[in-house]
Amino acid sequence: MATIKNYSSFALMLGLAFTLLFSQDLLAKGSKKNSQTRAPVIFVHGLFVRDNVYEDIVPLKEVFNDNGYDVHVAYLNKGMSIEIRADNLYNEIKRLVPTGNFHLIGHSAGGLDSRFALWKYKDLGERCLSLTTMATPHWGSPIADDIIASVESGKFSLQGSLFGFVFGQIENSKELAYEMTTEFTHQFNAYVDNDPRVRYFSIGFFIEKPFFFHAQAMIWPDHIKMLNWGYELNDGPVPLESSRWGEVLEPMAADHFAETSQIKYNNKEVFRDIFANILQNLDKNFN
Repeated sequence: MATIKNYSSFALMLGLAFTLLFSQDLLAKGSKKNSQTRAPVIFVHGLFVRDNVYEDIVPLKEVFNDNGYDVHVAYLNKGMSIEIRADNLYNEIKRLVPTGNFHLIGHSAGGLDSRFALWKYKDLGERCLSLTTMATPHWGSPIADDIIASVESGKFSLQGSLFGFVFGQIENSKELAYEMTTEFTHQFNAYVDNDPRVRYFSIGFFIEKPFFFHAQAMIWPDHIKMLNWGYELNDGPVPLESSRWGEVLEPMAADHFAETSQIKYNNKEVFRDIFANILQNLDKNFN
């Protein structure tokens, strides 16, 4: 009888253990976010991003899937105006998500492209739930102002500015840089209205002090320029105050290149946490 009792107790304990493990597995599966119940996200990159970089190099889909979202990347024409890129975006949206609701996330100039597309193509507002802009120069970039001033004065130099160097490699670089200036963006904001059917969010970024401990060296020259001009909080090309549009999310520490890629900031890949934070905001407001 003692042996039977011992076996019975053992069997009971084993059963409880399996039940507990199985229950924890179910809970884990149940707690993992389900992308099928969430509207997909269309990510809109900034200027000068080559095609397929978010498939071949940056594991964007993995990051979004880990947070319960499907993501599509809209690749826009490089070296073109905001209006042309917005036209590209409209066609990309119809191709990537032909029916149903979706969210837009636009990084840098991609935020301006997204705003223009929502303003120009009114049918998008019937399906677009939200636009979240990341480090978008809604009110302009002093770096762009400096590039234009240097070109117009005949003293433009590619030295000392990564963004100046990049713009200098593009045939219509002056036109592209102008669309990032404070003058142009104020005019842009005066006529490109928000769609009242769409929720607009924005998040800005800043480089912590001392910057040489945190940011990559390639961003230092532009960041130093911004500090000298009085913009204490900036991610390199975009002041924190310029990134604010609509409902403003808590700013995060990162430089412009680390925000959407594996380029390290403070010796860490911060883009995963950045996107997780943005997607958590979508969960809070829409799910």
